[in-house]
Amino acid sequence: MRYIKTIFIFLFFTVSSCKFGGDVCLIPMEIVMVSGGDSHTLILGRDGTVWGTGRNNQGQLGTGDNANTNVFTKVASGVKMIAAGANHSLILKEDGTVWGTGINNEGQLGTGDNIDKNLFTKVASGVKIIAAGDNHSLVLKEDGTVWATGYNFYGQLGTGESGADTDRNLFTKVASGVKMIAVGGNHSLVLKEDGTVLVTGSNSYGQLGNGSTGGSINVFTKIDNKTFSCE
Repeated sequence: MRYIKTIFIFLFFTVSSCKFGGDVCLIPMEIVMVSGGDSHTLILGRDGTVWGTGRNNQGQLGTGDNANTNVFTKVASGVKMIAAGANHSLILKEDGTVWGTGINNEGQLGTGDNIDKNLFTKVASGVKIIAAGDNHSLVLKEDGTVWATGYNFYGQLGTGESGADTDRNLFTKVASGVKMIAVGGNHSLVLKEDGTVLVTGSNSYGQLGNGSTGGSINVFTKIDNKTFSCE
C-alpha cells in the first residue's frame, strides 16, 4: 500500500487556507496518515480532513482544477484513509464510500469511463480498506470481498486475464475471505482470513515471491511456504 500510517504526531504544516482564501498560514495539525504518488502528496488529519500538494496536471489533488501547488491545500473532509497512486488519488470516507480523482486513462478510478477527474468522485461503497498502485486500484469491502479496477496488462487485477485490452474501468470482484490488501506498482497482494497470502501481477524482479523471476500471473495465487528462505 502506498501510505505510511503515523499516529500521534503534532506538526505545523504550511498549508493553504482551504483553497478558498489563498492566504498561506501555519496550522497546527495532528497527522494520522500520509501517502505519496509519483509527484503529489496527501496527508490525513485526525479531524478527517485531507490536504494535498504537488503536481496536479491530471487532477490528482482533487482541487477542482489542474494547477500545481507547493503548499498543502484542503481537498476533502470526513475521511479515514487515503491512498495515492502514480497520478491518481483515493480517499475512504467515514461512511465507507470511496472517492477518486486524477488520471483515469486506464480506468484506475473505477468510474465506468476513462475520463480524468479533478474533483473527488464517488466510486464505491461498503469499503474498509483502499490501495492504489501505479495505475490500478483495489478496495476491500466490509464483507471481505476484494474489488479491482484499472490497468491490467500484467494481470495485477487478478481477473484471470492479462495483456492488451483487459483493463477494467469499473470495480470488479476478484477475491473473497480477505482481511488486508496491498499493491505495488504493477502487482497486488491479499491476506486472507486464514492467514494465507495470495499474489498476482508482474513478477519482473521476483516480487511475487513464487521462487521464479520474470513473467506474470493473472489470478491470485497462494504463496508457497517452500519459497521462504530460512538462511
